[in-house]
Amino acid sequence: MIKVSVLIPTYNRPVYLKETLESVVNQTLKPYEVIVADDNSDPFWNEKNYKVVTEFSKKYPFVKYHKNSKNLGPTLNYKNLFYLSSGDYVQYLGDDDILAPYTLEELVKPLTENENVVISAGKTLFVDKNLNVYPITPFFIPHYKFYKNYCKNTIVSGKWLIKESIENSVNLLGSFSGFMFKKSAVDFELFKFKDFEFLANADWFLWISLASKGDVYLSEKITNLFRLHGTNHQMESKTNKRGNIEILVFLSKEFLNHLGLDSTDINLKESVRNCFQGLFSGYIDKDIKKDFKKVLREVFNDREETSDRKPFSIVIVTYNSADSIEKCIKSINDSYILPDDEVIVVDNNSKDNTCEIISQFKNIKLIRNNENLGYSKAINQGVRLSRNNYLVFLNPDTKVISKDWLNRFYKALNQEDTAIVGPVSNTSIYKNSFLSYLPNTIYLTDKQIDKILKNLYDDYKEITSILIGFCIAIKKDTFINFGMFDENLILGFDDFDFSLKAQEKNLKQYVLPFVYIYHENHISFKKDINNANKLNKLSLYNFIKKLIKKYGYGNVPTPYDLFFPDVKKSKPFYTFNLSDGRYRYVFNFSNEYKHKNFFREKAKILKAKPYISILTVNYYSSNFIKNLVQSILDSDYPNINFVVVDNSENEEEYKKLEDILADKFKNSKSKKYYLIKNINNGYAGGNNLGINFIKENLKSLYIWILNPDTKIEKNTPFELLKTLEYTGVDVVTCKIKNYDDEKIQYVGDRVYIKGEKELKDYGLRYVESLSGANIFLRSEVFDKIGFFNEDYFLYFEDNDIFMKMEKADIYPVYTPFTFIRHKTSGTSEGYESIIGLYYITRNRLIIKDLIEDYTEKYLSLFSELLSIINTYNIYDNDKKIIVLEAIYDYIKDKKGKKQFKKELEEDILERLKNLLDLENINLDIAIEKKYLELKLNPNNIENFSHFISLVIQRLITEELMP
Repeated sequence: MIKVSVLIPTYNRPVYLKETLESVVNQTLKPYEVIVADDNSDPFWNEKNYKVVTEFSKKYPFVKYHKNSKNLGPTLNYKNLFYLSSGDYVQYLGDDDILAPYTLEELVKPLTENENVVISAGKTLFVDKNLNVYPITPFFIPHYKFYKNYCKNTIVSGKWLIKESIENSVNLLGSFSGFMFKKSAVDFELFKFKDFEFLANADWFLWISLASKGDVYLSEKITNLFRLHGTNHQMESKTNKRGNIEILVFLSKEFLNHLGLDSTDINLKESVRNCFQGLFSGYIDKDIKKDFKKVLREVFNDREETSDRKPFSIVIVTYNSADSIEKCIKSINDSYILPDDEVIVVDNNSKDNTCEIISQFKNIKLIRNNENLGYSKAINQGVRLSRNNYLVFLNPDTKVISKDWLNRFYKALNQEDTAIVGPVSNTSIYKNSFLSYLPNTIYLTDKQIDKILKNLYDDYKEITSILIGFCIAIKKDTFINFGMFDENLILGFDDFDFSLKAQEKNLKQYVLPFVYIYHENHISFKKDINNANKLNKLSLYNFIKKLIKKYGYGNVPTPYDLFFPDVKKSKPFYTFNLSDGRYRYVFNFSNEYKHKNFFREKAKILKAKPYISILTVNYYSSNFIKNLVQSILDSDYPNINFVVVDNSENEEEYKKLEDILADKFKNSKSKKYYLIKNINNGYAGGNNLGINFIKENLKSLYIWILNPDTKIEKNTPFELLKTLEYTGVDVVTCKIKNYDDEKIQYVGDRVYIKGEKELKDYGLRYVESLSGANIFLRSEVFDKIGFFNEDYFLYFEDNDIFMKMEKADIYPVYTPFTFIRHKTSGTSEGYESIIGLYYITRNRLIIKDLIEDYTEKYLSLFSELLSIINTYNIYDNDKKIIVLEAIYDYIKDKKGKKQFKKELEEDILERLKNLLDLENINLDIAIEKKYLELKLNPNNIENFSHFISLVIQRLITEELMP
């Protein structure tokens, strides 16, 4: 006889307990025993729990109720159940979880047939309180990836599985309900290692302790539903924090050795960092701190660098720094300072009492300048007066937190090929930001941040291509060899300049995450902001001149290529603000070398004024097209083909267009029009017809796609052509303003539908998104990426083609030096119309299929579905039904043009009746059934949530877990 003990701890959830027990007694393999241990000391709940259990025990004698003599808590109740059981195989089950009907039979078989298998596990489906599939969050992604890759009715090494789990800091078997094990394999104290109790991760501790003794069977079947709801012990913030502390114990060498694992085979550092980042995402409860400190002492060194070193000269430049300099100097003096270390303050003729404050400190060398020499010249002045070979340049609005900062700098600077090192800070950017190493940190003091960073990143150095200049350390001979700071860089860009010099000499720059300097950021700037901005702009121009001298105009790598190579290029170059147009085409956006005659040859093309073919698709937009035509005729550019594809399928509209175009162009010699009749196959279909016409008949090298509800400025065609040719890229776009006012809809990132009053420009930039209302491109682009995708019919075609461009390494460039005007939804009924709402809803889901990254795709997809749930209730019944149809069509892979036809109620009832008569209800039928029920009663929000849950379940079970 196969003896499986199903052990269920319970507290005060009798409704869930009943469902749980039903799933157990209906197993294809009946359990040897089912023990429910009631941990509640309240007679009210005891009676309810007892009543539920006795209802089952009357029919199934193997179901037993046990009342604990006192409240044990969740973990001890699991332990208590283990010792109450008498079966050979143990299946724990949460009192709110559900077993699939075949679970016991599926999981016990490999345990009985293979003596080396100690654990048998299946897949967990995460559900909500109503057993609807839970939308995917980052928490679930590792589990579903694991199921997809490894749960294939296979036997794996237990130690391999432990390594996978620990390195990724993920409990891969999900929960107590997710696995069955041999009771005889438990020869250790449950949930305890030495004197450390596991509370939040008791299930994880159990299976990795067991897995260290043998193999694990991984079933391809979903064996349990894990219910997530408000009363979950695991959902509590305190439990999550405790859980991260327990993971630190898993990561300790002592524990790994106890499991028989070689800690050198496991990437512990990355795992520890991930764990800490989760641990410090919020406030740590007081009663957790004791265990945390204990683990910290046992697992980590928690030390400061105290090695012998040579002295440093710390150079600080001040200008009106009275608000911050005292704190800065005090923090230096409070750090580990040698007698031969020196602090040199160069004051650039402050107008406040900065110098008086500095004079209070006896160990400070103060240099008072009679004029403001600028930052770079003042630093050089301080270096010339310094007596030590190790230098630190420190801003006056900083505060030293890491007391061993100079010791750490010294050690790093003496590494081979190292030029410059720097710390992390609270206000800095890129790799100098401590949030790059400890994200989501709140409620922590500077000292706590310093301590955590030291534990996490002790001796770890992050190589970088730029060090931000609020604090950098360098050897004096390196500084002099680099030519010292360029004194033409009066205020700013000295750090960029020196980082570039380090790159040129193949010397390394490192951020030291274990050195933390607090930075208030440009306090003195704010006192004289206009002058500071003026000097910063002058420094920018001088630095640009140096870059031009080095690379050549038009061949200067973009700031992202030079200094932030691993950052997405679509953000503006905030520091390099060229919004005034000076040095407009200095950067190389095409990544192709521009020879010395490049701009001369491009100027010849521009002078020749080649034909530009403007393409627009009409759908009852003749009144707008009349205005667009007038703006084209008023433009300064002479040679334009205006191609209109008429999608209206209406002779009257077509004749109206024909009359408008004939009348407007009758006196134009070089500007011509072409009108093409088409069926209504959407924005994409109309554009594709027009593109083919232009390529085959007009042979235009340039195509400008415009919405019919736009107007252009006089200089727009020439400016876009000039931007295209002088940058050498294949696609450009420009600023978009509202049709009737000066609000701005677009500056290269997202589209602001109603327009914004103030959106800043920083010069030319790569775009973050592309507006289909305004795309200027070389016609050959369509040979590289194909045409517009007609699956969408309306909306998101521009998103689709932009993603295709990026995959083909085509990166559109935005110019702020011209603009068009656009009437939002001027050619359609708008986003909130019945038609617009359908296509927006459906297509926002379809577009996610283009995302290649597995995690990003599904997180994005389920985020959209949740967003739809949140907005569903604001719509009237007609719009609710259209949203419903959009989601249904998406899941049924229905694309292209929608035939909007209202289905009769009797037809819906007939379809529903046919479904109810079916014996086997699969997931597709369940979705359709819920869809039809909602068409009859769209106000049933609970039904709609269930419908979305079924859609998510289909995506999960058929995509993530095929």
